[in-house]
Parts: sequence; structure tokens; C-alpha cells
Amino acid sequence: MQPSVKASAHQPHTESRSSLLRALGVEPYLEFRYSEQVGDLPIHCEVFEHDKEAPLLLFVPGISTYAALYSALLYHLNQRGSNVVGVDLRGHGHSGGARGDYTPEQVCADLRLVIDHFAPRFTGPVALYGYSIGAPLSLAAAENDARISALLCHTLFVSEYAPDLLHLWGWHWLRHLSFFLPHLHLPLQRLFHLQDLIPERRFHKLIAEDPLRVNAYPLSTLASVLNRRSKIMHETCSFQAAIVSGENDELVPFRYLGRLVTKSVHPLELIGIPEGNHMIPFWEPERLANIAAEWLLNHC
Repeated sequence: MQPSVKASAHQPHTESRSSLLRALGVEPYLEFRYSEQVGDLPIHCEVFEHDKEAPLLLFVPGISTYAALYSALLYHLNQRGSNVVGVDLRGHGHSGGARGDYTPEQVCADLRLVIDHFAPRFTGPVALYGYSIGAPLSLAAAENDARISALLCHTLFVSEYAPDLLHLWGWHWLRHLSFFLPHLHLPLQRLFHLQDLIPERRFHKLIAEDPLRVNAYPLSTLASVLNRRSKIMHETCSFQAAIVSGENDELVPFRYLGRLVTKSVHPLELIGIPEGNHMIPFWEPERLANIAAEWLLNHC
């Protein structure tokens, strides 16, 4: 039975949202998409349609954000041959659910529902593209849905192999603390400094005022993602996979990704973007789309 299509459970404050979209330069690309809400929660999707037999590419956004902010990237991926569906995670953007509250298992179920909804319309192979924290979530989905034939992770981390001892200690600390205080919210500023990723100060106020962003996460959410055990570190899977990353990424060191590729039992290709940083989907979306689309269309 096909999931129902419903109106979004959230009514955004469009003035603040439009200001951020305008500052990012993505407003013109919104004209090329339509939106749908899938399921009872619902899950909000931004759809850039190509043609019926082209690949179905689901895009999973990074922490705090939602699909519309990536419209330039999604448009350019669409123009290079895919039906692109940007997915607002539950509790994010226009999707329903408590703000910032999810587990990888819930995200896997939501993405299965989205594929169920769009697969009859777009009959090509199914691929996932996960950015930042969307990468381990997309990995979880690919490991648990045989319909997914290709996975592109924009950076990646796995619990079995932390970047360093500080990260390992922090992940274990979150797991134990979340057992006692699962609903305690941790502000994003405790995880990373926005100023380090976005030097231009004109964006800081717009981001802070965006009502669709998630500014703090329950410990249970962070612990469930950071401590999830993956299959690729222990066995080969049915999908083809690659990691794409800026070689100057500030959050996930490129050298760590190189070591991760050698540790993984499942084959992983590593694609480096010279001089690229963590925010390249926003600052150089067309450059990134060229790199991502070439790999995706060759492996779907």
C-alpha cells in the first residue's frame, strides 16, 4: 500500500527562512522542485524530477539542517541525470516529530517509506547521498534495504573506528550519559563552533533566526548515531559505496577517511576534493555535483 501524502505538520516562519535561503543563493533553484509529504508523521521531501527511468537519488542532509538549504546542489545533481529527492529527517525542517529526536532505526524506516512512495514513479536504480551526519544514517539505510544499489557518503565516521581517542571517549561518554538523561538537550555549540565552519558573520544571525533549524539535540539522538555498529566494518554488502570529502574538511579529517577505507571490509572508494572544506555543498554546489554525479551514474 502506497504511503499517504499529507500536509506538513509545521508551518514555517517564511520571512526568516527566506532570508537564509536568499543569502545562500538557493531561492532560484526552488522553482525547479515540488514538495511532497510522505506517511503519517509526515516526512517532507523536496523533489527534483528528471524522467521515469532515471536513478532515484535520496539526499540526506547534515546536522541541524533541512533539504531546501541544499537546493542548488540538488538541482545540479538533477540536471546531471537523476530524480533527486531531498529528505527532511524526522524532527527537522518541514517534517513532523519532536525537534532533533530520532534514532538510526527510525531514519531507516522513514527512508524505506520514502523509497516505497517514489519507486513506482521513478523506476531507475535507487541511490543514497548522505552529507555529514546524514552519511552514517544513509549507511545504516543502505545496510538494511537491498533496493539501494549505490551509496555516496559525504565524509563518514563509524563507531568501530573513531578518528582519535578524544572522539572515542566522547562517544562513550554520550552513550553512558544518555542512559540516565536521554532527553537532556545538548546545544550544537558544544559539538562544534559555527564560526569555524562559516567565517562570514552575515550568515550567523540568519542561521540563528531560522525557525526550521535544530539548535540542540537530545543525548539519545547523538548517542544512537555515534555508537551505532556498522556492517561494512565486518562484512561485504550488496551496494557499491564511496566517500567524497574536501581534503581540508574541518570536522572529519581526510586522513581519517583514508584509514577508514583501509579498515573497512566492504570496499570503499575515497574521492578527495582538493582545497574543499566541510561546507562545500553550500559554497561550491556545482563543482560538488559534477564529482558526485559522475560517481553515482557510473555505479547505479
